[in-house]
Amino acid sequence: MGFHICPLHRNAEVINSTIQLKPCIVAIDALLTIPKTGAARKADREMQKQGYPVFPPIMHSIRALTKRAISLTHTLKANRLIVIEVHTASTRKALGMPT
Repeated sequence: MGFHICPLHRNAEVINSTIQLKPCIVAIDALLTIPKTGAARKADREMQKQGYPVFPPIMHSIRALTKRAISLTHTLKANRLIVIEVHTASTRKALGMPT
């Protein structure tokens, strides 16, 4: 089992390339849910407690990114792909990897 990394920018590029590759799992580095209260999600609070830097979901730029990620996720799941939310900076930190 391997992994594939490539820069994609437009939604159509992301969707078409991902569907064509037929991955086991699609990892998206963005929030996949918007908290109802506008405050941090439970997962975000837990990450912050453990020293992992996560942006608050109320930031305008984060909200726009989240909406895009949710849209991509719906399309990818409709094509029978498994999608997970990741936070690459925290993963790097947890694994002791350089930036």
